[in-house]
Amino acid sequence: MSVPGSGLAVKGVLVIAATELKLVVRNRAAAALALLMPVAIGAYLAFKTPDLGARGQAELWVWVVTLQVAALLGFTVYITTTISFAARRQDLYLKRLRSGEQSDLAIILGLAVPPLLLSVLQLAVILGMSGVGGLPAPRAWWFLAAAVAGGGLMCSAVGVLTSVWTRGAESAQITTAPFFFLLLMGTVLAMRAGPDASPLQLALPGGSVAELIRLAWTSDGGVASAGTAACAVLAGWVVLPLLLAVRTFRWSPRQ
Repeated sequence: MSVPGSGLAVKGVLVIAATELKLVVRNRAAAALALLMPVAIGAYLAFKTPDLGARGQAELWVWVVTLQVAALLGFTVYITTTISFAARRQDLYLKRLRSGEQSDLAIILGLAVPPLLLSVLQLAVILGMSGVGGLPAPRAWWFLAAAVAGGGLMCSAVGVLTSVWTRGAESAQITTAPFFFLLLMGTVLAMRAGPDASPLQLALPGGSVAELIRLAWTSDGGVASAGTAACAVLAGWVVLPLLLAVRTFRWSPRQ
């Protein structure tokens, strides 16, 4: 059964997303953060690892993939989403969109989708480069998919929330710093702890992402309880920021 207006809503999301993607690519600063930075980091790690792995450090590849995914989530999804919403609010683009026929949800989805799509495309390129460098196939690919999907939704949700107190693209350098470094810290702490990671380490942004990626290459193929717990943590990091964003979101610049 079709939902009245659903076709219009989907078309509206696609139109807004296509427009936003063009704006991101045309903006040099945003394009550098969203496209060049994570790919450059991923390429460096992909081609530097074989030299290090020759020392018998097979587990190093798990570190590499985790850092690659963390870079994509931090730069491409989180920072780009924050900048996009803040900049569109500042130039009154959000207000103009809301005065049209599109729903609030369609507008937000249209702006949030491009960074997520870019991160998936970049990950495919980076994993391809890593595969050439010697990255083995994951034993349980679904854990990797859960890490990318859950981490992407988390960073997108937190990006929308962060944009609430971000006055413009320039101030995003400051407002995104706390969560960005918390994401990296959680990722590194969970990687260093490995299977012995504490609940606090896994609860940090990036901790559960790192755990799921580790399971993708070390799991025996089953659904580990650690994977279920990590997915639950990521779900919490998606739902809570969205609830806060709904209560505080602004469509017009602060006066």
